Amino acid sequence: MSKPLFDKEKLSASLRQIVESLGYECVGVVFAQESKNLYVKVYIDVLGGITVKDCETVSRSLSRYLDENDSALPDRYFLEVGSAGLDRPLFSLDDYARFAGKKVKIRCQTLVEGRKRFTGTILSVDNATKTVCVQLEESDQKVEIPFASIQKGNLVYDQ
Repeated sequence: MSKPLFDKEKLSASLRQIVESLGYECVGVVFAQESKNLYVKVYIDVLGGITVKDCETVSRSLSRYLDENDSALPDRYFLEVGSAGLDRPLFSLDDYARFAGKKVKIRCQTLVEGRKRFTGTILSVDNATKTVCVQLEESDQKVEIPFASIQKGNLVYDQ
């Protein structure tokens, strides 16, 4: 008999709490279904950068928690813990606000001003309308992107 669907928000909050109790920033938690496998991807960061040892430490703690708390995850899943990296993923409006002035790539689920992909500089975030204002790289055009339309956003490493 298969397990019921798990509560992603509750599990994300628990994993975030564990990561932060270890002294790391939990950048985000992603649940990705690839083929028949579930991947639990946890992105972490810390001042000075993440090492392989940091990933191992966090992975051990998260694995222990998942094993002890049978979080209604499928019997088979894969846990990945990694650095947010130079192309740090952005998960929330707060992330976009935090990195205002930085270059970003955004992919949308729906068309925004006739397109789904944008590269430019984050100018601002409007919490009232839940939009991200980006000045496009290829022009001086400013685009208001509804946060609900954003499928994926990443910082762009600029040397």
